[in-house]
Amino acid sequence: MRDRGHYRRLRRRSSAHLAETVEPSPARAEPHDAAAWLPVPDLSDLLPIQDLLGNAEFPEVSRDLASPSPARAAPHDETAWLPIPDGEDLPTIEQLQAESIEKTNPPLEPVKVSRKHLFQRSGIILLVAASVFGLYFLVGGLLDAGDDVTIRVDGRNVSTETGAQSIGGVLREKNIKVGKYDSVSPKVSSPIKNEMTIKVVRSFSVAVDIDGQPETVFTTHSQPEGFLADARNQLKLGSEVIFRSPPNQVGKNSEIQLRREKTGTLLVDGSAVNYKLPALTVAELLDSSGVALGPEDYTQPVAVDGLLPNNESITVVRVATESVSVLEAYSADSVSLPDPNLPIGETRVTSAVDGVKRVTYSVRNLDGKESSRKTISAVTVKEAVPAISYFGTLADPRWDKIAECETGGNWAAYGPTYQGGLGIFHQTWVGFGGRDFAGNAGNATREEQIIVAERIRKRYGFSAWGCGRQLGYR
Repeated sequence: MRDRGHYRRLRRRSSAHLAETVEPSPARAEPHDAAAWLPVPDLSDLLPIQDLLGNAEFPEVSRDLASPSPARAAPHDETAWLPIPDGEDLPTIEQLQAESIEKTNPPLEPVKVSRKHLFQRSGIILLVAASVFGLYFLVGGLLDAGDDVTIRVDGRNVSTETGAQSIGGVLREKNIKVGKYDSVSPKVSSPIKNEMTIKVVRSFSVAVDIDGQPETVFTTHSQPEGFLADARNQLKLGSEVIFRSPPNQVGKNSEIQLRREKTGTLLVDGSAVNYKLPALTVAELLDSSGVALGPEDYTQPVAVDGLLPNNESITVVRVATESVSVLEAYSADSVSLPDPNLPIGETRVTSAVDGVKRVTYSVRNLDGKESSRKTISAVTVKEAVPAISYFGTLADPRWDKIAECETGGNWAAYGPTYQGGLGIFHQTWVGFGGRDFAGNAGNATREEQIIVAERIRKRYGFSAWGCGRQLGYR
């Protein structure tokens, strides 16, 4: 057993070193010397705890008042304190420092998960999975928030669901390129509406002769009026430019001549005829006026093949042995005109009224007798009124809606199988008398196509057309 002096000497020898290497004594709130620890008592001087309890000299110590040993988390005996170690058993400062380094970097040990923690982790995993599924359905809901749109383009229907705000946006989404002169209905800038139908009609090119200058016009119209509007707009033409001879329908292979109207007076065979005609040359004026030149005849002040001036007079000079002029009655060719108030399939006719022409002949005599007579001009003195056959164009409005759905309203649509504005199957067109009007539905007029369509509807109803069913017609 070492005496107290031994421990005091040990303390003094290591006090200086302790001040640099150890923390302040936990037994002092504010120690005078941070490295000074309380002296370790001699074990022989200490009384056992059993002697203290109930000792008359220490009345304040009792078994009930004794606090649990702070060295035990859960002692078997709350009043039992740990024994004071022998000083020789205490480790050196160097050993304490080495142990401190080992504790600073402890070796890794496998983690043991208790059953309780396992259930907690399982709950977390389930919560994360529920969040993922919730996010999936939320995203699905967001994706389903788009509008349903049908795009009719290039003879097919493209159905899509879009979040675009405008028609131009959904066309870009589907990578549908629209040419400069293609038609989009409604307009590209129009807003998207749920369950709407967008129609894209491709334009086609037409070669045009405009006052002798070749041009190309792109159009989506087969009707002359729509084509003329496109030509005026694209080529910056005024309203004075019209057809020299209006076609019944405009197609890719049509030969179109557009002319500026000219006004003036034609002096021929003793008559002065005022004109306002779409003509480029004097020859076109004479042709439109029904004037023929003999082999030696000529015009002045402009030659026959010269450009026709505006607001001037053209004189025809005859060079012939003899010419004879007489008044003759003539009749105009009957014409057929639409009547928007008359139902399709019905007609009405107005009577013709004869007109009068001054006809001039070149007469050749042989041996004092007339050997030949040739008409060299026929100038109108009184206009003839033709017999007019009016045909009805008043149709069930559902036919125009079906045509818009089937072909974009292109009544001249031409195909090997489905033809015309209503997309009538070729064999069906033939079987229901379509050849009474044209060999192909695309070559027949709108009214003639509807007449055949009405024959088909009487047998099968509107459901014979896919668009008829789509539009809810019976």
